Amino acid sequence: MSVSASIDIKLGNRKDVPMSKVQLIKLLLGFGWTLNDCGEVSYLPVGDEGRFDWQRENISTESLMVTLGEKEKRGELIGVAMTWKDTGIGGAFLLMKNGEVSVCLTINRRSLDGITDVNWYLSKLLPAFSQNNLIVEFFSYEEHL
Repeated sequence: MSVSASIDIKLGNRKDVPMSKVQLIKLLLGFGWTLNDCGEVSYLPVGDEGRFDWQRENISTESLMVTLGEKEKRGELIGVAMTWKDTGIGGAFLLMKNGEVSVCLTINRRSLDGITDVNWYLSKLLPAFSQNNLIVEFFSYEEHL
């Protein structure tokens, strides 16, 4: 049985200075998320234009941040696969221009009795934002069985 699950989060800023998408990814990395997608880094390349042609390669965090910075300058959707610490559990993080973050729970989705353990994910996401001058304006969770 195929399951589709995602968490959408709308972020605001406590200060008048907005946080860049690259800064947001660095914040998540500092909180415990990693770029490890089975030993490689998966991301949406510059010029992807909504094709979701994910690239998977062995590149440094610094090189990835340069690429993501270029995407942000162009106003492109930023997408990167992230997993929590050494668990191998994570998903595709999509960062949009309007301050929304969508996390598609696609990497070793954690579940309880066949249903996504959404509390596990929220406990790894929401504190990272609230501890860094960001306001979680709302979040929603969807699961399709």
